[in-house]
Amino acid sequence: MPRTIFTPAHYQLSQLLGDIDLGKLALPELQRPFVWKRTAVRDLFDSMYQGFPVGYLMLWNATEVNSKIVGPDGKQHTPSEFIVDGQQRLTSLYAVIKGKPVTFSDFSTGSIKIAFRPRDGSFAIPDAAIERDPEFLPDITPIWTEESWKVVNDFVAKLGAAKPEALANGGESQLRSALSRLEGLRDFPFQAVRIGHEVDEETVAEIFMRVNSGGTELTQADFILTLLSVFREADRRRLEEFSRECRIVPSNGSPSPYNHLVKPDPDQLLRVAVLVAFHRGRLQSVLALLRGASVETDDALPVEDRNSQLDKLTEAIDLVLDLTSWHEYVKALMAAGYRRSNEISSPNSVILVYALYLIGREYGLSHSDLRTTIARYFFMAALTSRYTGSFETQITQDVQSFTEAKDGADYLDRLRQAISNVFTSDFWSINLPQSLATSSARSPGLFAYAASLSLLNARVPPFSGADGSEPKAAVQVRDLFDPVLHPKKSPVERHHLFPRKHLESHGVSSVKQINQIANLSYVEWPENIEISDRAPADYWPRYESQFTPPDLFHHALPEGWSTMPYDDFLEKRREGIAAVIRAGFDTIGAAPAAIEPLAPAGEAPPADNYLHPDRPFSSELAIRRVLRRLRGDVLWYEQHMDRKALELLLDELPVNEIDEVRLLSGPANVSSKTKKSYERFAEELEKHGVHVEWRVLPADVARSLHARVIADEEQIFEVPPLNSILAGTVDSIRK
Repeated sequence: MPRTIFTPAHYQLSQLLGDIDLGKLALPELQRPFVWKRTAVRDLFDSMYQGFPVGYLMLWNATEVNSKIVGPDGKQHTPSEFIVDGQQRLTSLYAVIKGKPVTFSDFSTGSIKIAFRPRDGSFAIPDAAIERDPEFLPDITPIWTEESWKVVNDFVAKLGAAKPEALANGGESQLRSALSRLEGLRDFPFQAVRIGHEVDEETVAEIFMRVNSGGTELTQADFILTLLSVFREADRRRLEEFSRECRIVPSNGSPSPYNHLVKPDPDQLLRVAVLVAFHRGRLQSVLALLRGASVETDDALPVEDRNSQLDKLTEAIDLVLDLTSWHEYVKALMAAGYRRSNEISSPNSVILVYALYLIGREYGLSHSDLRTTIARYFFMAALTSRYTGSFETQITQDVQSFTEAKDGADYLDRLRQAISNVFTSDFWSINLPQSLATSSARSPGLFAYAASLSLLNARVPPFSGADGSEPKAAVQVRDLFDPVLHPKKSPVERHHLFPRKHLESHGVSSVKQINQIANLSYVEWPENIEISDRAPADYWPRYESQFTPPDLFHHALPEGWSTMPYDDFLEKRREGIAAVIRAGFDTIGAAPAAIEPLAPAGEAPPADNYLHPDRPFSSELAIRRVLRRLRGDVLWYEQHMDRKALELLLDELPVNEIDEVRLLSGPANVSSKTKKSYERFAEELEKHGVHVEWRVLPADVARSLHARVIADEEQIFEVPPLNSILAGTVDSIRK
């Protein structure tokens, strides 16, 4: 005979429902979202009434599991079996026959009502007409929850009063027989297969996913949450309640996790807890935890160590569900410019970066300490799709690297370094514009552009009419992105700068090419209708004067764009959008006075850039902006030149517009490590055709030169010492 890991079994429905009541059969709580449609429940009862088979159940014998759950009598019972397959069927039957409310997919609660017409044995979803029809029992639940004889007598009496003929000629006897047959469904026979207790949780999880590969979508997370309910019932309930409350606007003003940005599922919250507690990103790590094995080595642990691991998970769940931390994290997402949940292309990024936020709290960092760096890290993760694809591996590597930090300051430095490693000069000038060559409506670049418009206080230009009427007041893009707004028409729309019909008339017919991100700009919907399909050379002259230089920058409109060849326009606008995204990113955490006003092309920037000693990050942004302005031949004199200066230059110099870089310094900090860094720096710039030279002055000469300068062929900046800028102990850069 073939080897199997299951044995057949037979149950009556009443036995199964009784075991659920006693806690002996572990059915997921009715507070979990119920995913079956009411029509499926109706059809289930109809099949049972007709005597048809309704599929087998798969149960896992869990008598060896050392756990308890609480039954309705308040006593603890050891569950003897788990439901591996058939959860939705048993939930449906339990809810209807026991009259228990369920939570639907929108997290509203209510009962499942099924109507029954004894005359022909038909089932229906009750509506107003059925409620009024005396031939229908509008809700079958009372046949089991109340005295059945009374329910039957009341039904017969009501029908007899409305339709006496329905009871004539043996009709009453047939009706009573049909209702008795309905009541008898409580003892409907179920076929089941029982998986032995010797089968481990990972194998059961694999069986669970295979048998649920069709029909209602169920995942490993469903199984893990079911398993968690046996070991830590309260923890699972808390995760699911938090998830539910994130979706429901609080009506009584009490504290709630509700917000417009993040609506996590229970398994996502559990993943965060596992990351915080064990620095593991794979949800399957929970399986090892729940079966009493080490999360790190998968080896069996003594009972006291198993309980210690579960306690550690519970403590992490406490952190995850802390309302203060949750809302402070949401503020960090808002500080990154994100206003609406539908502008986040990867929900994983939101959830996994929350774990990094909480780990920072474990390092003793305050919410204020974390906000700017977490906001910038999330912006990077969302823009680059860092946590898509094999995200479990990526987040595990990140967390394990970041948690090597010796203290909170080191932890933040590691996050910042990860950002710098991604946001290189090549990323901004090459990779990002290339990634914008898409028509995807859910492109991370598109959402980062929207976030940047909010960060930069960009406005939707007023598009005032040319008839001399009073100008229309402009509004900011972020106000039109307000998630509270739900008008009939979207308050802001993306308009084709080169309209579809215009492009088609010029031989551009590809929808992908027409709907390029670079061909779409945010306008209010009345203007979108007014512009319609007119060529840009026709409509732009009317509105051009209403665009200020900041408007042109924010909307990434290159000079002369309306008469450009379409492909040239797309390339230039992608570069412009990338510049806006970079500018938006740079404002995260920057003091308002440190954010330079945008000047029209050809105009000089402000002579003084005032820094903020209490905002060292703003100071670093200021020196980075200076480096981005440089062109041609560049000179930087810094008495204490070090590796950080080289990193800043490599990150920020527009290498395609630089011919030569000359560095001048004293001998301090010129170590062997710095020399090796310089060699790599020079090699990298030489690849771009930039000649690099570093000269070291004698110590006495260097000490006599107090001013530090950065210059190119047309401008000179007097800058403070680099270490003072980075420490935030200076007040200005002078041009």
